[in-house]
Amino acid sequence: MKQTMQATSPSPSELSKQIKTLSKEVIDVRADAVRLDELRRIYARLTAEGELTFGTSTPENKVAAKWRTFLLKHHKMMVSQLCGQVEMGRHSAIRCLFGVIAASPCTQKDRKGKDYQYVNFDLLQKWIHALTLQEADEMDRTMRHMVESEFLQPFRDIQYYALGAIAQQAKQEYERQKETTSTKVAEKLVEFLMIIPFPKSEEELESSQYLCPPPSEAVALKDDDDDDRSNDDDDDDEEEDDGESEEENDDNDRSRPKKRRKVSTHKFPFQRLGSFMNEYQKAWMAVLKLNLPLSSLKRTLSFLPHYVLDHVPSPLRFADFFMQAYTDHGSGLVGVLALDGLFELMTENGLEYPNFYKQLYRLVSSRVLYVKHRSRFFSLLTKCLIRNEMLPGHLVAAFCKRLCRAALSGPPPGALFVLSLVSNLLRKHPECGCLYDRKGNNNNGDGMTDEYLPEEEDPAKARALQSSLWELDVLERHYYAPVSTLAGSIGTPSEAKAPPHNIDEFSHHTYASLFDQERKKRTKKTALTFKEPESLFGQNDVFAGALAF
Repeated sequence: MKQTMQATSPSPSELSKQIKTLSKEVIDVRADAVRLDELRRIYARLTAEGELTFGTSTPENKVAAKWRTFLLKHHKMMVSQLCGQVEMGRHSAIRCLFGVIAASPCTQKDRKGKDYQYVNFDLLQKWIHALTLQEADEMDRTMRHMVESEFLQPFRDIQYYALGAIAQQAKQEYERQKETTSTKVAEKLVEFLMIIPFPKSEEELESSQYLCPPPSEAVALKDDDDDDRSNDDDDDDEEEDDGESEEENDDNDRSRPKKRRKVSTHKFPFQRLGSFMNEYQKAWMAVLKLNLPLSSLKRTLSFLPHYVLDHVPSPLRFADFFMQAYTDHGSGLVGVLALDGLFELMTENGLEYPNFYKQLYRLVSSRVLYVKHRSRFFSLLTKCLIRNEMLPGHLVAAFCKRLCRAALSGPPPGALFVLSLVSNLLRKHPECGCLYDRKGNNNNGDGMTDEYLPEEEDPAKARALQSSLWELDVLERHYYAPVSTLAGSIGTPSEAKAPPHNIDEFSHHTYASLFDQERKKRTKKTALTFKEPESLFGQNDVFAGALAF
């Protein structure tokens, strides 16, 4: 069997001719894909047989060194051709290049002199770089699914090294963006980071799948036997100086617990959760320095609080990104998402940001009640105003006043949310009860005037506690019955006995949902007339009797 295989395997001269022939590009797309795949198989076989290695020194034998140089040269040419086709968006080239990565691992020796293999970082970086240079702004759905399910998601070592490749690519793009303003690469890098899953524990890493499995035998990093021996020698010297008997020494040895020997095993970085966390943070911090387009900025602001901040060693380092996002895009959804991330850092990581509520106060307007993603803003308002038990009364009063003002010119879904939130706030903060106690005395000839300053952007200076919620009287005359009913119930004794409103039920209301609610209501049928008509027109009409039944 071996003799047959040796006879059929081509000689180096024949193999070199075959590689040179296959290295020439073909015009036909399908034929060119077949050519590159055949080259990949040849190099995979040579790597498996040990004729081609990566990461090792050049052999001393001149013939072997020349042969290795030839193979590396044409291997580099094949990778360059594949990268060009990946940039064109060809799926077959993406699979083929990843197959080259899987079949071309780097080889290195451990402390015991045994060879082990790890992912070829240079090839992986070229693969990611080619994917980011595609002409399309985003990967199409099939390509994204292929990259996620076949390449990035299954292998933990690929995920780890991909994070390093993304960070390095982001640094190069950051230097390039100083001269140009292209954002395509930044958008692709953000998409890659969102695809890579993060391990939750060390146990999950141990049971994960690896493209290049690490050695099964762990190698000790540090031998503690010398330390234990030195401690034992010191104990013996002390015993001789004290002149104690052997029996007493035996009793002391039995009473003292034995020291535990430290057993430290060698783990690769992609097997340690701490290393994964550091690489994850480095990759994100490098990408966030780039000029992100508005669509990627929104996705990033929404992704970071829920999937990144809990998995990085220093989440407070992301505070500058959220602050800058709010400064550049203070209004609209971007401002809401930026403040949402800042609130997460304030409550979970101890960030001190005194201007937070001032900036949140600026976002409250009637316009925000009409936007498409207003539910995100409603959720942020609920978290910031309801969960915080230490808010001062003047701040709560300012938010209640500004919200009611916005509801006057807002849609019915937004008005329902505002009234439910204001009701819960007033019940949670009794010191603001004067707002609805004074509401009947405003805007009358003999009554008090409104001291509230609507143009003031600082809630502490808005003088809301000196005002009243006269807006509730206006909302009681709203054309939509649930709005008028809810506005009239605020501040009444029956409301004090009722449980707080479930704000989630009001925050997702739209015109369509309100129409559906009204349509599903069962109403009593009332008679419209008590006399059966004889004709379409009445007796006094000029057309009376023209169309008699």
